[in-house]
Order: sequence, then C-alpha cells, then structure tokens
Amino acid sequence: KHSQAVSLRESWASRCDQFRAWVQDHSGLPRQTATDVEEKTLAHWIKHQEALFGSGKLEDTQLEELRHVPGMAKRMERWKSSKEASRMPSMKAIASRAGWMSRCAKLNDWVQRHGRLPRRQVVDKEECIVARWIETQRLSCHCGR
Repeated sequence: KHSQAVSLRESWASRCDQFRAWVQDHSGLPRQTATDVEEKTLAHWIKHQEALFGSGKLEDTQLEELRHVPGMAKRMERWKSSKEASRMPSMKAIASRAGWMSRCAKLNDWVQRHGRLPRRQVVDKEECIVARWIETQRLSCHCGR
C-alpha cells in the first residue's frame, strides 16, 4: 500500500511537471476546448485537480506545487471562493425555508385557536389551505424530500 501511495505521488508530480512546462511554454493555462490533444488532456487534469481541491483531497505539498505554476494561484483563489460559496445556502433555499417556517407558524396558530389539526374537506378556506399544506409535508416526507 505504501509503495502504491508513493507511485501515485510520483505520477502526480510527473503530471504537474508536465503541466508546469506546458504553461511556461505557452504563456497561459490549457483550455478544455482546445483541439491540441496535450492541451486538452492537461486542461482536464487541472479540472480534476479542482474537483479534488473541492473535496479536500489534495495534499498540502500538491497545493503548493500548483500555486507555483504561473496563473494557478489566481485560479485556485477562484476554486476557494467557489468552494466557500457552495457551502452557503442559496437565496432560493433561504426563501424556501422562510416560507416553510411561515406555513408552520400558521399551522401552529390554527391548532392553538381550534385545539385540533385542520381537515381538508371543509368549507373554511383557511382550514383547507393549512390542511393541504400538512398533506404536502406528509407526502414529501414519505417520498424522502
């Protein structure tokens, strides 16, 4: 297992050296849309490094190696910003949670006033709306949402 890990590190280091040389020779980072096979391969490799970075699977030494490649420090800052942004809830998620909390508060108020859960098959519009919301929550829970 140890020799396999060493082999993977050496393979990574070799690819990073190839990447660094390509960037220095071409004065820029490789593009995934390139027609040149080597450029496209290196662009896919760096995209894979971004995924590893996002999941915290790059070693500190690998991160340092990448930072020393011209243009990569800036690229890695974008990776970091993207990773941090992905941990923050979206405005849609916040609004959805606020809407859910509001409906839950309406249900609580209704139960406090009437001493029971609302029923769907009634004339009272408010009771029917709150009862339908409960049913939607039950179905969502049953479906694993």
